[in-house]
Amino acid sequence: MFGLKMVLATFQRIISKIFGEFIPTSMQVFLDNFVVYRRQVEHFDQLRLCLERCRQAQLNLNPTKCAFNVSRDALLGHIVSREGITMDQWTEMEEETYKALKLCCLMH
Repeated sequence: MFGLKMVLATFQRIISKIFGEFIPTSMQVFLDNFVVYRRQVEHFDQLRLCLERCRQAQLNLNPTKCAFNVSRDALLGHIVSREGITMDQWTEMEEETYKALKLCCLMH
């Protein structure tokens, strides 16, 4: 049971060790999802470094889940863009539903 409880923390620690020098200046990691960002001039060099680090660590990427050179994309229920990270409409609706249900439960 102990091993299963620690698997996410262990995985996160390994990912942080692999990409530590890139976080948070040019990369964010969310479990097994990551975003590489830089100014346009530096972006491809930074992306190349991150992909090379994946190769060195023998991390396999799923090409169908990779998106390159996008200015806006959905990631884990959020919209990531040049303007920052925001919740998408569906997530906002879920949040409002959750708040309403929580309020309803508290009233009973």
